Amino acid sequence: MRFLSLLFSFVFAFSLLNAQDTVRILTYNLLYYNHYGQDWCTEENNPINNKDQWLRTIISYTKPDIVAFNEVAGNEITKYKLKGSVLNTDGRTYFKETNYPYGAGNLTCFMYYNQEKFDLKEVFDVYTASSRDFKVYRLQYKHSLSETNLYIIPVHFAAGNNTSGQNKRAQMADSIMSLVERRGNNDNFIVLGDMNVYRHTEPAFQKLINHPNIEYRFYDPVNQLGSWNNNPSFKNYHTQSTHTDDDGCKATGGLDDRFDIILVDDDILSGAGRVKYIENSYTTVGQDGEHFNHSLIVGGNSSVPADVLNALYNMSDHLPVYADFVIGNANSSEIYSFENVKINYQNPINLELKVEILSPEYDYYELSLVTSMGVVLETTGDFIANSGSFVFNTETISKGVYHLIVSNSKGFTTKKILKL
Repeated sequence: MRFLSLLFSFVFAFSLLNAQDTVRILTYNLLYYNHYGQDWCTEENNPINNKDQWLRTIISYTKPDIVAFNEVAGNEITKYKLKGSVLNTDGRTYFKETNYPYGAGNLTCFMYYNQEKFDLKEVFDVYTASSRDFKVYRLQYKHSLSETNLYIIPVHFAAGNNTSGQNKRAQMADSIMSLVERRGNNDNFIVLGDMNVYRHTEPAFQKLINHPNIEYRFYDPVNQLGSWNNNPSFKNYHTQSTHTDDDGCKATGGLDDRFDIILVDDDILSGAGRVKYIENSYTTVGQDGEHFNHSLIVGGNSSVPADVLNALYNMSDHLPVYADFVIGNANSSEIYSFENVKINYQNPINLELKVEILSPEYDYYELSLVTSMGVVLETTGDFIANSGSFVFNTETISKGVYHLIVSNSKGFTTKKILKL
């Protein structure tokens, strides 16, 4: 069983090693896309045909499989215009549209997905106390022998660095977490979009990352928590504003806010649900860390090709953010069924985790206890089924979510463990 120890220790991709797929998920504030009901962003300073050209350049460069756009006009014409004039161009034909939520001021969020990789199975409505609602999209990966779901929640929280703005954002986050509570889990959930938060201690963000029930919490994949606004410590993650000049539409002030964020649940960090975040893939497109409080283009920026940089600068005052994930598997590890193997263990745990394997077949097993971040705490040697119990000492580990991996020569299964 030594090869399985190496598998969990170095990769911890569970069922994602062979025939795996990489999925890129992108969020982007399109800055009043096709919306001209206000005085500041007009057809002259925010021209839709030019925006289509710039956005095509950005999409062709980033090559996402799932996109979550916000600050777009909430109508069918706009939904299909983005699909036909931007996404399904330059040889792409695979993007599929979804229904969109009601948005304040007729601005909303659109989500599109690669229909060659996913089927849309279900949509949940999230109604908020404000006039800005959301939807949760359950996508099912098409190329896995085991059902693999991914839940996407595109958001655009209320703006404002004041008490009123904070309260509205908190109400919106409350609505999302209420849905998670009703479901009883947030397995394979991703919340992404323009959250308009200025620091991680803000109530809305705390509701997402610090829920009283640790099984419902979301996590920042890059663990960049702090006071983001006008703080050079986070210059590599600031997403707004691309401009210092005032063209009447885009915000000014340069890059000094981290508004656009992707959050994931613990199963995605660990890979327990056959979807796993790829370390170091979180990318703020065009952000080179050298333009704090400056425009995106002043003094040069070689983080992206010149045409992409020009498109980013002109398209929006926000930068897009994406992250990559490995998903699914069609290897023999998924084919093997543990239905006839009884795994006895207590949950939640405190001082110890005792595991017993009962099987009609004689086989060697390996047991691993792993953190939600994929760190292997302890692994057994060869453990024979029906030979008693193995005890993990868990007295000194922190409270939180862990995973027990049970593997044999044919495959493996995972169990979520809660330490109180």
